[in-house]
Amino acid sequence: MLLLFCTLPGNFHPSEGGEVLKRYNAVENTCLEVLMSDALRQFVPQYYGLASRGEDSYMRLEDLLSGQICPVIMDCKMGVRTFLEEELMKARHNPSLRSDMYQKMVKVDPSAPSEKEHAQKAVTKQRYMQWRDNVSSTSTLGFRIEGITTENGKVLRDFKMTQTSAQVAEALLSFTNKQPSILVSSHPAGINTNKISLLPTFISSLEAYLSRLSALHEALKESEFFRTHEIIGSSLLFIHDRTSRANIWMIDFGKTLPVPSGLHLGHDIPWTEGNREDGYLIGLTTLTSMVTKALEQSQGTGLSSCAVEPERKPQTQTWSMSREVIPKSPRLPLLEESDSKDTGLEEVLSGDLLGSSATRPECKLECSTFLTSLEYIATQSLQSNSVPESHAENSLPPNGNILRTASMDVD
Repeated sequence: MLLLFCTLPGNFHPSEGGEVLKRYNAVENTCLEVLMSDALRQFVPQYYGLASRGEDSYMRLEDLLSGQICPVIMDCKMGVRTFLEEELMKARHNPSLRSDMYQKMVKVDPSAPSEKEHAQKAVTKQRYMQWRDNVSSTSTLGFRIEGITTENGKVLRDFKMTQTSAQVAEALLSFTNKQPSILVSSHPAGINTNKISLLPTFISSLEAYLSRLSALHEALKESEFFRTHEIIGSSLLFIHDRTSRANIWMIDFGKTLPVPSGLHLGHDIPWTEGNREDGYLIGLTTLTSMVTKALEQSQGTGLSSCAVEPERKPQTQTWSMSREVIPKSPRLPLLEESDSKDTGLEEVLSGDLLGSSATRPECKLECSTFLTSLEYIATQSLQSNSVPESHAENSLPPNGNILRTASMDVD
């Protein structure tokens, strides 16, 4: 799932009580009903049933950003492929040329089409679907970063050709290490931060993510749903905020289908056509390893030599198994999947990423109070992991909009 602003009218509607309405999708609705009683229950948004607005039906889902203070969000699409085997078979049996997919391909990489494809200015759907995964880290690492939204509303979305481990690691580090406010988010404005250690809050977010990933590994081992479903196009949604509260959620099940009776998937072996393996665990293992390395790097930055007095490590918060009620904040964007039928790489990885009310005055850094300490951290810990300017987009519009992810479906 990608963190995308909902540009398709009617896909989402705000609701009351920490809920959001998402346009009904039969496949996803069935998955959510099953997941509510599965071992993965605590890793998916709460499903409250169906609702109607006029002639349209919607699924009532938990708003994962309710109560978050200036959230920082990352969407990682899991698995070694993002298309169903049925999609590949249909495309092969109907090898019509698609000029729209050619345009999407050359927009990402003008050199990608062959001479023949350039001459006909079109590609087949099969060619496009496989290229789409191969050009990113999907086929090599088992996941890809769809988008990142920073605390101040800046959108990072140019990950179309982020393919190598080094490139992905840089993006992962930017997700935490490049948000200075995370380093000081547990301290109110006006406090003398020369006497405060700025490192623990940043580390605590990484530790929370690592703990959540480990717990997800264990839950997947116990999940009957996981053993019996082909999970395609689903994402892990990473969210942390200024209080160092961090969590990870499984989202987007619009292309998650049950396998034939008696077939249990391992999710940890390469995909070959016909075996229906999705490589979900390949991606999860790689992602966990990268978060572990990021934590080790942050713990070894040498900040102990900084002239600041250590403080009690801020307590990392996660949602409990009881899903404690969190006071509602002004409406923040929800990240969910679109049901668009013809959404390809361009829509998923281009200009739809995040519009929100998350940019608020209280989100701005109180730089004057911690300039000296932050300068040290910036030079020692942040500067080497900068994201290229090509990744950055304009800040979010001030209105509070609902966010979604665009599915990888293509017609």
